[in-house]
Parts: sequence; structure tokens; C-alpha cells
Amino acid sequence: MEHCLIYYLNDTLPNIVIYDEENNEVEYINDLFQKVSKEKERTFDLKEKSFKIYITKTPKEGNRKNNYAYYCANSRVVGTPKNIKNFNSLFNYPITKNGKLYFLDVYVVSEYLNQKAFSTRNGFNIPKENENLLFNDAKLITFQDIEEKLTLILENEYDEFEKSPKLKVKNK
Repeated sequence: MEHCLIYYLNDTLPNIVIYDEENNEVEYINDLFQKVSKEKERTFDLKEKSFKIYITKTPKEGNRKNNYAYYCANSRVVGTPKNIKNFNSLFNYPITKNGKLYFLDVYVVSEYLNQKAFSTRNGFNIPKENENLLFNDAKLITFQDIEEKLTLILENEYDEFEKSPKLKVKNK
């Protein structure tokens, strides 16, 4: 299911039907994606490159403890998800909406990411941080740059959630 999620978010998921002949039952896989709420879509530009993010929320179930960002290329998730709390500690907890707990899954897509993905789809040819650069290239994009933009968008979109942990810290 997770493999096909980016197709669902991009509105390019074909209809997938599983027919169980033994029990004479039909399951529409596309309906299973309705559990995942496509919360918001946002775009941003970074050093003359355009990026789009899909923000989804899923109910807190099981042992899950983190909000994640997924970098995608050519309609597929590349590498392992990044824990959002590592670049914004305010997202260390699930969000609360109407009394229910949810985790965010943020999918980042871009033609830039398509061009920078390794052919094995296990990573990108993108520097992690600005400080590791030997030469200061004003057009070079790092994961740090992307994550800073992503942080600003998430802080703006989830302003109420963002204030809650700040108040908890101040009141301790």
C-alpha cells in the first residue's frame, strides 16, 4: 500500500481491484487509501527550483511514534523516511484534531528530485548540509535548505499544534 500512496496523492493511481474467487468477494484497493487523509498540498520554490509537498495525516495506531517526511522521485519514495522532529522538534508528537491523534506524513516531489535520484532509488545526489560545501554555489540545493522550507510551511499550517509544545516547555 505504501508503495502506491504517492500515485494516490498525485491522482495517478489506477483502479486496483482484487477478486477473491473462493469467497466471491471484491476488494477495491483504492478505497483503502481513503483512510489516509490528503490534508493539504503546498508548493514552494527554492533557488529557482519548484517543489510540491503533499501533507497527509493518518490516525495514531499501533506503536508509531513519529511524523515523517518522504522524498520522492519519479513517482516513488526514495530512501528511508526522515523523522520531522530531527529538523523541527515541535513535531515530536502527534497532532490533535477534534480530539483524535494523528501523525503527519509529508511527501516531497520535484523535477529537481527526479534529476538527482540515484538510479537504484535508494538516495539522492544532494548534499546534506550547507556547511559541508567546499565551494559556495548559490544555486546548489541541500537537504538542509529543503527541510528549512518544509519547516516553515508546517509551522504555518499547524500553528495551533506548534504553540502547544512551546507552552508546555514554558510552563515547566
